[in-house]
Amino acid sequence: MNNSSLVQTDLELWYAIYTKYKCEKQVVKDLQSKGIHAYVPLLERVKRYTRKIKRYYVPLINCYVFVKISESERVKVLETENVMRFIKPGKKYISIPEEEIDVLRRIVGDAELEVESSEFMPVVGDDIEIVGGSLTGLHGKLVDSINKNTVVIGLENLGYQFQIKIDQKLIKKVVRR
Repeated sequence: MNNSSLVQTDLELWYAIYTKYKCEKQVVKDLQSKGIHAYVPLLERVKRYTRKIKRYYVPLINCYVFVKISESERVKVLETENVMRFIKPGKKYISIPEEEIDVLRRIVGDAELEVESSEFMPVVGDDIEIVGGSLTGLHGKLVDSINKNTVVIGLENLGYQFQIKIDQKLIKKVVRR
């Protein structure tokens, strides 16, 4: 065996796995106890009762957990309780770019956004970039514009679209040359 094939199999890449319903947080704990880097993007929710306020966290994408593993660790992931399978469009495993994982992290950690002006408003179908707030630098395709504060942005490698509440002044059209 030569060194190039050894290096290639030890390279850690991000993959999406499908879990049983409402088991995402437990799967992350189980994978981390096995020494596997696992991540589930969680959104904070607030429930107001008569006498108290309760905060809890729900997954951004139901039944999805993201793992950063080498090829040799796939079996260890599949042997974990409540893990159903790897998400793959065909027979080949497709890794998720680090940039898309960063986008998920920024979406769930989104804070107040500052408003800046933009000269040209993008239309549906345009490649866009967010130019302000904690999502600055996010690239995607404008799938829909629901109102002046809500847009739908698509992430191609995940095959998911996210509805994001953001002032459209923070979005600029990306011109390809």
